[in-house]
Amino acid sequence: MPSHAEFLDTMGFREPVLESQEAFRTLLTAMAHPGRLVTFKNPGLIPRDLYAASWVVLLTLGDDSVRFWTDLPIDHEARWAVQSVTRVRTVSESREADLALVTDPSGLSFPLDFPIGTEQEPYLGATVIIQVSSLCQWPSSTSGEALILSGPGIQGRTALRVRGCPKSFWDWRRSLEAVYPRGLDVLFTHDADLVAVPRSTHVLPMGGLSCTSP
Repeated sequence: MPSHAEFLDTMGFREPVLESQEAFRTLLTAMAHPGRLVTFKNPGLIPRDLYAASWVVLLTLGDDSVRFWTDLPIDHEARWAVQSVTRVRTVSESREADLALVTDPSGLSFPLDFPIGTEQEPYLGATVIIQVSSLCQWPSSTSGEALILSGPGIQGRTALRVRGCPKSFWDWRRSLEAVYPRGLDVLFTHDADLVAVPRSTHVLPMGGLSCTSP
């Protein structure tokens, strides 16, 4: 059986400099174009119950200066992997987190008490990774919450369907728009795919609007 050190060696980027730079560029593209689906390259071995995209973001953003919160059980192997590989400082309260991972949004009660920054320092708001059942840009499916996004980085408006987040989350997310520039940067992940919804993005339910590819 491999040692912990040998196990960890297989869990990070295989070529740390090149892969982390590529992942960071992909993440910047997603943040610059809210609602746009991006796909990360497979990072190799992924901790159980994490999506590939979630793991890549944690490898990219996590270091020993980052305070990390997750809804995973305290004895879950993925918590150990995140802390051991990225060296983040795991915190027990969501209000203390710079970076958060939500693996089961349907099992949580929203709102959560994440930092949302201040008027002078809005960048102190948390970045929250949320794993969802599916993501679809300009979807024709009827499964999941259909949304219209607008704001910086979006030409006109774009549509997104997210399955796996409760309505209470979306009510909370929309309420945060009233305190902008404070807020949260949310990264939705499914398998190797990611969609960013930064704090500057306006989110509305689609209602009766058509949601088909342009």
